[in-house]
Amino acid sequence: MKSFIIRVLCALAITLAAISLLAGPALAQKEVYKARLSYHWFPTHGCAINSEKFAKMVKEKTNGQVDITTFGSAQLYSLQEIVTAISTGAVDFGGVVDTSFTAVDPNIGIGMLPYYWGGYEEIRQLWEETPAGREHWEGLQKKLNIKILTYIPTGPVMLFSTKKAIPDPADIQGLKARYLSKSEMPVYEALGAAPVFVQTTEIYTSLQSGMVDIVPTVLNAIKAYNWWDFLKFGNKPYMYYWDSYIAVNASWWNKLPENLRNTIMKEVCLPLSKGATEEAMTLSDQIIGEWQRDRGGKAVTLTKEQQDSFKKIFRTKVWPAQVSKLDPAVVQAAEKITGMATK
Repeated sequence: MKSFIIRVLCALAITLAAISLLAGPALAQKEVYKARLSYHWFPTHGCAINSEKFAKMVKEKTNGQVDITTFGSAQLYSLQEIVTAISTGAVDFGGVVDTSFTAVDPNIGIGMLPYYWGGYEEIRQLWEETPAGREHWEGLQKKLNIKILTYIPTGPVMLFSTKKAIPDPADIQGLKARYLSKSEMPVYEALGAAPVFVQTTEIYTSLQSGMVDIVPTVLNAIKAYNWWDFLKFGNKPYMYYWDSYIAVNASWWNKLPENLRNTIMKEVCLPLSKGATEEAMTLSDQIIGEWQRDRGGKAVTLTKEQQDSFKKIFRTKVWPAQVSKLDPAVVQAAEKITGMATK
């Protein structure tokens, strides 16, 4: 009888051990990593749509193991607050624009030189493929304790005005121009405009009251925020290419299992970056048509002579001022990519 009980207990122990071995991986696979993503864009803005797409794709591709709750329209943090919030871990993910990084590393502002770059590919080449660019790009992220995961570009920037067409630099003299970053100041000083700092959430009322006459912005924004109620003229070609990103707190990211990090990077971030960039350019062209057709807007395509007039001012007065305090190695790398000297 005693030996029988011993045999039963041994069999039970073996069975329990087998169940444990089988259940262990299953339980591990079911562990869910919850996070919050904050962004300031309104729901109809392309960056807001891509932020929502990011969260949805992450959940799908990780089979629910990474579950991100989104908070849009600055419910949690404004554009001015989001970098600090991600950096300190107050929020796990966030939508960030490149102007938010210039206070940390002014070299990032080189990507916003007016009429200097040929497109997003050239700017990203600077940060990802050149030694000087990578040093600053990676240093920025390390300093802030963040990781930039994917591009969700805000879109190409047009120079818009409320009162009149501005095909010649002289047309801008005396007008009030909205700025967001101090790196923009040399542009307006050279053009004779009066710079006025206005947050994104306050632009509509500023245009309505006449506080500002000129806004350099993306087509995405004039539609999403209804700024096209007041902005009636815009210059082409595009002035520069405004980029945005989804970034994550590096400490939170590094705690994720490696397989989940790899899945997110390969199956979410890479395809989302490609698709969002293509969409930003296509959507901008579509909105120009809608703005002109339904809102009485007028896109003024500058002649070669008019473009040269703007470029002469930028080449002699703006670019030199904007790059004067930047790392010479970054400036040289940019000049090699674009084929244009900044001084």
